[in-house]
Amino acid sequence: MRTTLNFTKKRMNINLMLGIIWFGLGASGVLFIDNTTHIWSYGWMILGTIYLGTFIWERRKQYATLTEKSIKKNKLKPIEIELKNIVRIQKFANDVKIFSDNKKIIINTNLITEESKTDLDKFLKTINLKIG
Repeated sequence: MRTTLNFTKKRMNINLMLGIIWFGLGASGVLFIDNTTHIWSYGWMILGTIYLGTFIWERRKQYATLTEKSIKKNKLKPIEIELKNIVRIQKFANDVKIFSDNKKIIINTNLITEESKTDLDKFLKTINLKIG
């Protein structure tokens, strides 16, 4: 069993649109405005590139991956906890915190789809720990 917790489409679309807008503004500034303001235009292009890169990364990796042996939050430096090492699970507001002896994963349920929330709840019920 391998389940992926997916980002919401709204989040993905916002990153894509902001990337296109910022990059477009920067590119138009470089092409159509005098040389004195190019530094700002390059800044907008860099900002747009960061948003587009974030969109591509999040679309490819998604939020987290649940397997029969571990849970992994996908970031630049991923955090992975094996299920046998989980000592506590805590739910509060829109966060699910999963603790091991030396690691902690915080899952913000506002950032994942409704289907992913259901998958996460089912996954947490398979772990034999009291969820507090």
